[in-house]
Amino acid sequence: MIEARAIEHAQREIVNAIKRLGLTPREDELDQLGRAIENAIASATGGGESEAFATLETLRSILRFYPETTTADGRLSISSPSSGTIFIAPTGSVVHRSIHEHVISDIPDVGRTFSTLANKVYHLRQDLSTGAFSLKDLADGDYNSAGVPEGHASFDSDFDDAIHARIVTNSSNVADIAALSNRTSLRAHGEEFFGGNQLAFEDDKLPSAITNFVTKTIDWARTPKTCSMSALNDFAQNAPSGTEANAGVRALSRYSVAVWWQSKASDLAIIGWNAAD
Repeated sequence: MIEARAIEHAQREIVNAIKRLGLTPREDELDQLGRAIENAIASATGGGESEAFATLETLRSILRFYPETTTADGRLSISSPSSGTIFIAPTGSVVHRSIHEHVISDIPDVGRTFSTLANKVYHLRQDLSTGAFSLKDLADGDYNSAGVPEGHASFDSDFDDAIHARIVTNSSNVADIAALSNRTSLRAHGEEFFGGNQLAFEDDKLPSAITNFVTKTIDWARTPKTCSMSALNDFAQNAPSGTEANAGVRALSRYSVAVWWQSKASDLAIIGWNAAD
């Protein structure tokens, strides 16, 4: 048997909700609670059908924004306080799909501390659906089932999973750490001076086959999708007879881009370059 007060309590709560949502309870109107809820939604959203709105959890699965690390350079502070140990400092945060923030200091030390072995290559990653960090061994068949090289674009950050660092240990288990920049949009640019015949000339080669170039470090979490030459300044073309020359920019990996100026003569040049994801 259900006590009367149990039913009355629920009814009182419904009446109170109707009042607080701006309507006056009436015995002859049985849709008041629904209308009151719709009024509250309209007040919070500016109006419109409720079907036109999405929850935060839904947006976290559909918004196409890359991870954003909220530090000055888009990189977490990652160190090796002792041989065989990797530590993520409790600073900054990582924003998932531009709507949910994982604050690093909210993650306990045990979730930000990892052990390494000697002569290994690791990736420090973060599952952005949970915020959890993990250290992945490149030699692990589950992680690298295709056996691709470490710099392969398949390891780049995506919408729900971020790579934060490449970690290489030597025979003494001392770590070399390359912290990677996670930004919703990644951009880099620079200028490079080439002295007289600095690079050996590679005649009739495709740009993708050029091997004599200057490497410019970017250390991004994603491989650049586009690279361009913004300017070619102050170059002498061995006038009046002229000479052949090669110039260009291309992405090598998420870590670097190649910039080159080659000529058969001792020509000088300054190249402006750009890279973007």
